[in-house]
Amino acid sequence: MARLTEEMVIARTRASDLTNIKKLNCWGSELSDVSLLRRMHNVEVLSLRLNNF
Repeated sequence: MARLTEEMVIARTRASDLTNIKKLNCWGSELSDVSLLRRMHNVEVLSLRLNNF
């Protein structure tokens, strides 16, 4: 399981910083720690679906 990091979010969204992100798709990332989301106040759409087949 992985931890959600600021670098991972910036790479996925191509945003300049966490405050500019409104949509985040982490589908299939098998994340165990998403505490970084507490710093992302403008997120409106969040996808954290886990695919373990």
